Amino acid sequence: MVFLDLLFPDGRLPSARWRWFAGFTIAAVLVGVILTAFSPGPILQLPLQNPLGIEVLPNVYRMVEAFMYALVVVGASSMLVRLRRVGWIARQQIKWFAYTTAVAISGIILKNTVYPAVGVTLVWWAGFVLTVVGLAGNPIGMGVAILRYRLYQIDNII
Repeated sequence: MVFLDLLFPDGRLPSARWRWFAGFTIAAVLVGVILTAFSPGPILQLPLQNPLGIEVLPNVYRMVEAFMYALVVVGASSMLVRLRRVGWIARQQIKWFAYTTAVAISGIILKNTVYPAVGVTLVWWAGFVLTVVGLAGNPIGMGVAILRYRLYQIDNII
């Protein structure tokens, strides 16, 4: 998700300054996957215990999950940087993808931050629905950007 935010619509980083963040994201994801794979305890919220879990290690699943969400938010901010520097057509392309990303991020914030604080089940469900709609809307927004605004010279291919 972070790299979709960083590379859309032209497949390049917004500027050379974002290279360190892209490298850091790759390293963080690799470390997070390894730490989560060997964390003891249940798998997600299922009653199954992690068969690869090492009991002496702490369960870092929630910390890794929160850190990955923070990376997504920083990656999404790269779209704001890109919006300031591009022309009208690229701005229209980014707009569709940015809307769906904003919906997904707001759902994640509701589900993982607001719900634990207030404990109202309706807040969790609202966050869940927003997250699903936003994540399902990302490919749709990208499709609209590609087809409507002729991204990647799609007319020649079709």
